[in-house]
Amino acid sequence: MCNKTKFATEKDALDHLKRIQKTSLKVPKLYVYYCTKCKAWNLTKKPLPKDEIQSISVLKAELKKVRKELIEKCIIIKELKKGYDRTK
Repeated sequence: MCNKTKFATEKDALDHLKRIQKTSLKVPKLYVYYCTKCKAWNLTKKPLPKDEIQSISVLKAELKKVRKELIEKCIIIKELKKGYDRTK
């Protein structure tokens, strides 16, 4: 597990980063990344390697795909429920 501050979403991490930048005079360049060890978003001073940046875009694409599948399944469930309600 990481000992860094964990954020549930990328937006939470970016919001925290913006707060730091607004309130601090000397802020090092910070990067937001998703840590696969702790399954949370973290901040780091180290520049992200290209494969890390790519993995974030891969994660976003996978999330979009899963959301689409979930919506499709919800629609199917609603249709099945309508059919079930008509049989009562």
